Parts: sequence; structure tokens; C-alpha cells
Amino acid sequence: SYKKNMGKGYAIKKAIKCSNYEWILTIDVDLSVELNEIVNWNEEIEFYKNKCYFGSRNHKKSKVKSILKRRIIGTILRYLLKFFLKITMSDTQCGFKLYNKSYAREIFTQLDTNGFAHDIELVLLLKKRNIEVIELPVSSQHHDGSKVKILADSFKFLLTIFHLKQKYLN
Repeated sequence: SYKKNMGKGYAIKKAIKCSNYEWILTIDVDLSVELNEIVNWNEEIEFYKNKCYFGSRNHKKSKVKSILKRRIIGTILRYLLKFFLKITMSDTQCGFKLYNKSYAREIFTQLDTNGFAHDIELVLLLKKRNIEVIELPVSSQHHDGSKVKILADSFKFLLTIFHLKQKYLN
């Protein structure tokens, strides 16, 4: 309901604030991971309200069709996150995530990063609150038409990493 695009993190923060259900599922608008993936998860595992569940395209059981450039950038990102922020997850950027309302509103209220790098701050906030993140397999297929500009957004992402390091680890 807002006119100016404020970023993916801002949109998700607003949506979670309005949510009414016990569990909150977020997915990317391009449906690179199909909505029915939650059915696969539900058949495989038991959900606990003190945990958070992230789709991971790097999970050994995931089936992923993507372009080489994205895989290379993802690998570089994982090393940067591990080195600068001590985040050891294999995939923070998959948009398919499941949260419990018991912590979701509080966590997202604290979220300052509005762009697509919001996932990084989210991981740090979950860690600070001792909410375990479980990475689960997904079937994912890259779709053309992404709004991500590889060079410019990679630079912004790097700046966000340095900002978050100052904010959470110093």
C-alpha cells in the first residue's frame, strides 16, 4: 500500500507486521521456489516454534537450475559472510523462509536493512535471539527478469556487510 519502492526487506517487514497466523511463509515473487515446496517440508520434518526454516539452494538434497554467474556470486558471498560476519549458512538469500509468529514480529521490527541484503541482518538478529536457523532443501529454477543489477547491487551488498559488521560484531 505504499507508492515508492522501499525494497524487499521493507515489504517483508510490513507483511509480517500484518500477519495473523502461527506460521509465516515468505517467498520470492518470481516463484523460483514454488509454493508447494512447503508441503514437501511438512512431510519431511516437524516444525518447532523456536526455530526458523530457510530454503537452501545449496542443500545436498536441493534441485537447482541456475546460471553460472549467480552460482559464482553466491560462492563469493558465502565466503564474505563467513569471513566478516561469522555466518556459516550455505544460503542466506533464498527467498523461501518460514517463521513462527512467536519471534517474527519482534525480529522484523528490529530490522533496519530494507533492500535485498535484509536477509543478512535477519540472520544476525535471529542468532542474537538464539533462534536456530534450519536450512532445508528446495527445488529452485532461475527466472529471467530479476531486478538485481549484478555490479551495482554487489557493491551495495558489500557496503551492507561492512555496516552490519560494525553494528553487530564490534
